[in-house]
Amino acid sequence: VALCTLAPQGALAEVSVEDVTLSEDVQNREPVGKVSPALTCENGGNGHSAVPVIDTSSTSRIYFWSRVKTDGTGTLRHTWYMNHDQGWREAAEVDLRYSPSPGYRTWSSKQFDPSMHTGEWKIEVTTTEDPDRVLCSAKFKVE
Repeated sequence: VALCTLAPQGALAEVSVEDVTLSEDVQNREPVGKVSPALTCENGGNGHSAVPVIDTSSTSRIYFWSRVKTDGTGTLRHTWYMNHDQGWREAAEVDLRYSPSPGYRTWSSKQFDPSMHTGEWKIEVTTTEDPDRVLCSAKFKVE
């Protein structure tokens, strides 16, 4: 089930986010040590789903793994945001190439320092070809 789809315009490939996960590692292109509860995309949702919590006392690096369905090539963007007093601020941006696939898997990661990174976070998935169109927005907390 596609969570959100980017409709093709001209030469743009159709891209849909099929699955997302926060994990402690990625091995053989699969997430290992998945964080509970499961991460969900909130695009157009009610925003009331349970939010995963990252415990920095047990892990300092987290991987955001995503599986996309696409009929072309392009660049997926994972943008990591932290919620500060003045709102969401970008903490990291990672561009990841993709190729035609019914389930292309890719990931980015972020190191967390408990003295600087505790609080509410979100990751937005877009493409560099259409960066204003959010394919997935997923929230979690760091403690």
